[in-house]
Amino acid sequence: MTTTIMRNSTVGDDWIRQICAANPTTIMPKSKPDDPRLIQTGPCRLAFPVLWEPKAPYSRKDDPTAKPVYSVTALYTPYTDKNVFYGEYYTRAGETFSDHYNPQTQQYYGLENPFHDGADKSMKFEGYTAGLMYMNHSSQFKPTLVTSQPDGKGGYVPVTREEQIYPGVWAILVLNTYPYGKTPPRPKKGVGFGISAVMIIGDDYNLSGGSIDAARAFAGVKVAPPTINPAALAGMVPPPSGGVPGGQTMPPLGMAPGYQFAPPAGSAGAFVPPPPPVPMAHGMGGTMPADDDRSSIGL
Repeated sequence: MTTTIMRNSTVGDDWIRQICAANPTTIMPKSKPDDPRLIQTGPCRLAFPVLWEPKAPYSRKDDPTAKPVYSVTALYTPYTDKNVFYGEYYTRAGETFSDHYNPQTQQYYGLENPFHDGADKSMKFEGYTAGLMYMNHSSQFKPTLVTSQPDGKGGYVPVTREEQIYPGVWAILVLNTYPYGKTPPRPKKGVGFGISAVMIIGDDYNLSGGSIDAARAFAGVKVAPPTINPAALAGMVPPPSGGVPGGQTMPPLGMAPGYQFAPPAGSAGAFVPPPPPVPMAHGMGGTMPADDDRSSIGL
């Protein structure tokens, strides 16, 4: 099945349209006047989920004062009602950061922007789609984790295995808004969207923390291994079994013009092992969304 509206997805456009139409982004009604304002998001995909056990942001892993948090990045669809998020953002900003409001531009200044375009990360990670919004969500308290299967008691079956929450899975989130950086004052300040609950609603292509499938990455490559004398690569090619032919002008196979036989071990200019190769860079699977974007984490 082909999905065209979101990258690295296999569920198809029709399913995304139907599930989003049935579950729009809304402000949840309060059961009591002092209940927090909560947003129930429309369907989104999860990236970098750290929802089973809290972790300190990787960029602060050596900081003993860094508080472990639960966090996730949500990749939103084109059918997400952004006005719901914007309304909550400006309401909370007006309550806390009225001194950062410019009446001439009718905008807040000096606050971190929690709304991001997937184009910022589309060349680095799978799943991020240019033109579609993504946001980082975190909490110091473990979110409620459930599946969409009713438990027969008016609730839902809880998530019982960590592998059920993987990069690329579809979910509906419940978020709370909170200000940060005002009291105590910090260099970065703004309004964050914390994660309160997660409902897993569907499987999709596993984004694997940004790695790419080798079969897809190298599809169509056609190569034949070259014939190379392994000893030649180390500069220790022995002479032919019949000795060095007099007046030889052509180097052995695999050696460049100007070739000379390696001297015997122990003599001047004896073979010196080459230095070890530079290690390959590791993948991004162990990172957290806060590593390079802390705008809505509030840490």
